Amino acid sequence: MSQNVRALLLAALLGWSFLIALGQDIVVPSNWLGSTSGLSRESREALASGAATALLAHVDPTVQTAPNLGSSPPDLPHVRYFGSTFAVLALQDYYSGNSTWNDTATNGLLDYLQAYGFYGAPSPSSTANTDSVYWGLVSFYAYRTYRQQPLLDQAVAAYNVTYTSGFITPGAAFTGTGAGRNVSFFPPRNCTANGTYAGGVFVYRDMHSATDINAYTVGAFMTLSAYLFEETGDPVYRQAAQLSLDFAINHLWNGTVFQDAFDPLSCTVAPTWISFDQWFVEGLSVWANVTKNDTLTSFLETVVTSVTTFPSYSLLNGIIIEGYSPQDWASIDKGIFIRALVEARRRNPNTALADYIEAYVTVQFNAILTHARAPNTDFYTTAWSSGPTNSTFIASGNIAALDVLNAAFSFVAPPHSASSSGGSSPAMMHSNTAKLMSKPNAGAIAGGVVGGIVASAIILAAFWWRRRHNHTNNDPILHQGSSRSTRGGLASNVEPFVLQSSRTRSSKLRRFYTTGRDDETRLSSATPAEAMPTSSSTQDRGYDQDTTSEHTEFQTLLRRLHDLILQGRNGSGELPPPQYED
Repeated sequence: MSQNVRALLLAALLGWSFLIALGQDIVVPSNWLGSTSGLSRESREALASGAATALLAHVDPTVQTAPNLGSSPPDLPHVRYFGSTFAVLALQDYYSGNSTWNDTATNGLLDYLQAYGFYGAPSPSSTANTDSVYWGLVSFYAYRTYRQQPLLDQAVAAYNVTYTSGFITPGAAFTGTGAGRNVSFFPPRNCTANGTYAGGVFVYRDMHSATDINAYTVGAFMTLSAYLFEETGDPVYRQAAQLSLDFAINHLWNGTVFQDAFDPLSCTVAPTWISFDQWFVEGLSVWANVTKNDTLTSFLETVVTSVTTFPSYSLLNGIIIEGYSPQDWASIDKGIFIRALVEARRRNPNTALADYIEAYVTVQFNAILTHARAPNTDFYTTAWSSGPTNSTFIASGNIAALDVLNAAFSFVAPPHSASSSGGSSPAMMHSNTAKLMSKPNAGAIAGGVVGGIVASAIILAAFWWRRRHNHTNNDPILHQGSSRSTRGGLASNVEPFVLQSSRTRSSKLRRFYTTGRDDETRLSSATPAEAMPTSSSTQDRGYDQDTTSEHTEFQTLLRRLHDLILQGRNGSGELPPPQYED
């Protein structure tokens, strides 16, 4: 399909999506319990600081007392617990603009990675790309807060090892081979209408015959790619982020939530979903913000309002019910879900979406203080909806609660800087949720629908005329989020960006570069060149294949536009996920 055809159809989708977004309001459900709070920022910060202090008083995230289990029982039973401990500390300083946990979140984090790597030490029998990419995100959170070069190096190293051991490039998708697999994962015929497998990430690093793909691995990789592109500007990260988002929309998004697992051999999705799978909210919010893409922003609004009201995650009163038992390893994952929502709020200040997210997180904040906090302590349990509170310390309770407690104080501007923010901390402005309690304006929705139909008809007429006269002008209207503008110049050289280590390092961090652990998880600068993915003719062919599927792609885009028009007529006000070209 020519670029002119794509441009006009994508413009139609973009225009219609924009009109639908104008015709709907984001409304805080009236049955949410405790969506506002009168606590001062000082009081909120004290709660967050107390929970963090209590956590570090009981656990040492730099040491695994049972490394053969990849854990520090009973407090930190999984590698992800270690990463989350460092993450909530770095994020607390990021939101506050302080450096209270600088030593733990820099030296402690680097000490852990040098001793145990991205997968725990000794390396377990099966290692997961989910673990390496999460360590990449944790390292980036710390780098964003403290601006220490070795932390960014670790984020890049985690990206590189995940890319080489599990990321499906366009070339690998075209041939059904590669991405660290020793078996074919070529899609069945009935799967081609949903896009290629490019952008997917296999779960297991060293189980080369396993072709499992899950949402939280792809979502975390997409998020890390988006952050690294924003930080470095390297276009390879841009391509990876766009491809992973395309994969998620085509194969994991069901119109309500991102589903948990995808089997590429049968092209089927497992009918399960957990809030951890909604990691895409964080990556999507970063990517929509970086690319200035209105379609993605509208899609983000749809995703957020859908996943926060999904009954498997939240009660009708808005309180999250997942991870009730502290013995459940996934009990801390709802904190990662909150973290993703907070990033979406931060990227969209002074909007209805920001107010909506603040209301949802405040519901959790009030629920935690009511049901999960033991009286007169800084101990929290993992059950937010009904308790019981625990009088003894449970690490998972404090880890999960800290993502909420950190967010809650960031919603209120510091007294000395009510209208500005400085340093590396985010500009988190306090917002008023009461104004969102009104009903949607039916007239606005109707106007958006009618206007959208007219606009779509005009655009399609222009498309027909342009097609008939076979113009070949340059395409000026492709939206900024389109991956074609990025991919065109990258097909012959798809390599992870390897950031060289800083030549000047602080004395505290110098020891991390001394002789010690020597494996693929140390630093990106130490990664051998032969381990990096290189360009090949098959990768080039991954893009050339687009020219052989014009009819299918044309039908897919027209079907998307048709679905949008029907949904607008029905007054649903919901924006289905956009599908991007492969």
